[in-house]
Amino acid sequence: MLQSFQSVYDIQPEHSVQFADRLYLTKGKHVHEWNQRNGDKIIGFDLPLFPYLKYIVNKNEVYTKVFDNQEFAGRVYGGDNLDMIDLTFKTPLKQESHLNGRKITNREYNFRYAIPRHDDSPYGDRMRGKTMQCELKSSSNDYDFSLQWIKTKFRISWS
Repeated sequence: MLQSFQSVYDIQPEHSVQFADRLYLTKGKHVHEWNQRNGDKIIGFDLPLFPYLKYIVNKNEVYTKVFDNQEFAGRVYGGDNLDMIDLTFKTPLKQESHLNGRKITNREYNFRYAIPRHDDSPYGDRMRGKTMQCELKSSSNDYDFSLQWIKTKFRISWS
């Protein structure tokens, strides 16, 4: 029964997340590491949370695809301005492309965009591979972002 109970008196967290032997507490848009104090100052980090998501498209498929478009449903609370969002796309073929939130269109909270062509290609090759890694991140924490689903449209590469 040792270490079965924990309490918090000074932070009053809204949520907690446990990773192995560490406990992180969230309050608003900040993260605190449990039991890392020096007097009244929290040690470790007291950083704001930024919207961030990293995911793999078609992780276990066996054929090569050409990735064309993506769309997601969600809300941006505090305004539907996506200027601070950046997307990065990578394939195992060492292709990489980037997209700024200004190029995302909002159609009744279905956000749509074309996956950009490979950055280093002289002819603007489309992103292709068996899988694609996507990162959606924001450089601002002035708004809350909710994401309901993501859909990627692709076609089989016959070349």
